[in-house]
Amino acid sequence: VILLRRVPGRRRIIDRLCRTTKIATGLNDMTERAESVLYVRLPCWKIYPGGVIYVADYIHKQRPEIDQHILDLALIAPRRRKAVLRERLRTLRPDIVAFSWRNMQSFGPHPEDDALDVVMQYEFSPNPLRRVRAAWDALSIIIDYARTRLQNFGYLKMVRRMLPRSRIVLGGTAVSIFGRYVAEKCPVDSAVVVGEGEDAMLSIVDGFQQPVGEIYYKDAAGKVSHQTRDGLFDLQQLTAVDFSYIESIFPDFHQHLDAEIGVQTKRGCPYQCHFCLYNRIEGPRQRNRDPVEVAREIETLSRRYGVRRIWFTDAQFCSSKRSARHAEAVLDAMLARGFIDEVAALKSRISMHVDLPSMRAVGYRQVWEHLDGLTTFEEMRAQKGKLIQDANYVAPELLAGEFDPGPGTACYEVASLLFHMLTGQPPHGQGVPKEIAKKHFLEPFPSLKRLQPFLSPGIY
Repeated sequence: VILLRRVPGRRRIIDRLCRTTKIATGLNDMTERAESVLYVRLPCWKIYPGGVIYVADYIHKQRPEIDQHILDLALIAPRRRKAVLRERLRTLRPDIVAFSWRNMQSFGPHPEDDALDVVMQYEFSPNPLRRVRAAWDALSIIIDYARTRLQNFGYLKMVRRMLPRSRIVLGGTAVSIFGRYVAEKCPVDSAVVVGEGEDAMLSIVDGFQQPVGEIYYKDAAGKVSHQTRDGLFDLQQLTAVDFSYIESIFPDFHQHLDAEIGVQTKRGCPYQCHFCLYNRIEGPRQRNRDPVEVAREIETLSRRYGVRRIWFTDAQFCSSKRSARHAEAVLDAMLARGFIDEVAALKSRISMHVDLPSMRAVGYRQVWEHLDGLTTFEEMRAQKGKLIQDANYVAPELLAGEFDPGPGTACYEVASLLFHMLTGQPPHGQGVPKEIAKKHFLEPFPSLKRLQPFLSPGIY
């Protein structure tokens, strides 16, 4: 090192020598406690990065001395992403670079492509031109999937080239499903977190001497080891997000406030549906957050940032009597924190009326009707406590207030979704939710053959 003091590019050479020594001895730097973390949300469509924010907020509350920053590549123009990340790495030189990878599967419908419609058009459309167009669209989706996957791994490799002694952590929905595959493709000295990330990230920040959670780790020699999770994360530790702190480490936070903001009230799903992976991602046991903390989080978003659309991102919001009671507790906590006064203030504005889309969210309409004298407080609370689902797909027993659904409930709702996918419309058409709900009770399930006669003989 002394001899290299006057050599140009000495930092890069010293880092490489350190890496060579580390590989030869089988050691890694994960035993050192981190002082700084850069979270990088890998590119996807513009959607609130709730998972990253919950992790960063938790780490700050447990280790307030750690310097953290959040970079959302979804908000950066594609041609500038590499340059922005490179500059952020160069200026911050973080001890840990934690990537969040939301989507990886090729045929997973999302706002940037309608993969499911493409498949249906290719398989079942009677129009040859539509099938040709669908084949072309499918090829484009597959090419985009491969390109995105290579680009994302390229970001990880960039970190390893620029900061060979920094720790790389990778988590997110896609990673939780393809954990070992991702770990094998990562640079050396990378930790891949499967499922919940708060406690796992804290153990990595603390030096990785006692890892917590399910983790795949690729060591300096390129060998991948796997540790399973021992116990689920206690959601009572997940207090209301400190959004003032999040603003300070994530200046682009405000760019997400014009859309739905995700809030988690619980995690886990007791069901094992073949079409869903949340049981694998969040665990089979449903755990609830403190309703008061959820209400505090929503209150801050509403009053400080003017957010009017809250998206409960739970795997199952109301799937049982217990979860329905928790939903009621969250709504009661919102009422206790002045929710009625907030709606009254909104109601006084000339531009606001009950039919606005924002008034349909989080119980605004029910409170509005109460303020108009259409319902008593008890009736309003009962309405706020009812199970609310999309009337186009909800099973009749849930509309009747039975909060203990069985296998037939899920089958009915999946059948309704499949009907919409195959025909382009819900089973009982479009209209007022109350009228649609009545049809679920009174009318038989319509025939697929009548609306789509070109379907295969086995589909009815």
